[in-house]
Amino acid sequence: AIEIDAESVVDLANIGINFYKTDQYALANKALAMCQEYVTDPADDIWQQITWVKGLSHYQAEQWAEALAEFESLLAHDPENMEYLPRAGMAARKAGNQSKGDEYLILWEELKEREIIGGE
Repeated sequence: AIEIDAESVVDLANIGINFYKTDQYALANKALAMCQEYVTDPADDIWQQITWVKGLSHYQAEQWAEALAEFESLLAHDPENMEYLPRAGMAARKAGNQSKGDEYLILWEELKEREIIGGE
């Protein structure tokens, strides 16, 4: 494997994100997957951004299982994230796992209600 510096990983991530923004999902996923080889810490903001966009890219390409895997890796680090939960739920349902999809979406609904009631 070729070693690249952190700045180059960020550049590559930006290239992947731009591919995503222009609906070039296969290229986005390749670039972002290369970034994931170098950025492996879920606490790292760059890792979260790469993983999120990669999940969205798979989702837009209707690669449900792949999208779900990315969203679940994000949820493993941040299990009550209001952005990740609905995407994971829909991806799970579309991948054929209704119960897992329901689980994520029910949690998302409960968290929304808690926020409204709590006034946060």
